[in-house]
Amino acid sequence: MLKNFARVLAAGAFVLAAVIPTTASAAGGGGGGTPGQVTMQIDPNVTLSDKQLLAVTVTQSCPLLIDFNGNPATSQFGGVSVQEVRGNVIAHAFGSLSTVCDGAAHTTTVMVLAEDHPFHSGTGIAQASAFNVCGTDPTTLMFECINGTTTQIVSISSH
Repeated sequence: MLKNFARVLAAGAFVLAAVIPTTASAAGGGGGGTPGQVTMQIDPNVTLSDKQLLAVTVTQSCPLLIDFNGNPATSQFGGVSVQEVRGNVIAHAFGSLSTVCDGAAHTTTVMVLAEDHPFHSGTGIAQASAFNVCGTDPTTLMFECINGTTTQIVSISSH
């Protein structure tokens, strides 16, 4: 009886540890990418179509994290934004970004749509972010959630 109680207690502690996320800085990472974060890079060349649609290329990598189904962890909580200053006006654009943490680098072209003002050929600022990619690190068996962000000066050109 005491042996069964100890097993239930140990299993409960394991489940509790799997449910409570740790901070990314406290845990390591198995696989590619920088341990404990999503590493991101934005291509400095952005293509503009019809003054309102920008194509931004983003490369992401992160350590292998496993979700509750045994697959690489993914997140839909990411985005890419671009801003361009034209006189007294700042044009803003935003697009969604997905992230998968399987230890490999992934390059994606994100279509970013102008929200308020048209864009023109010139220079702007792009930012890419990934949030709450959560899973179990297969090396440490710790459940963790990791994030990443980067900012890049970009050259915007029409085609």
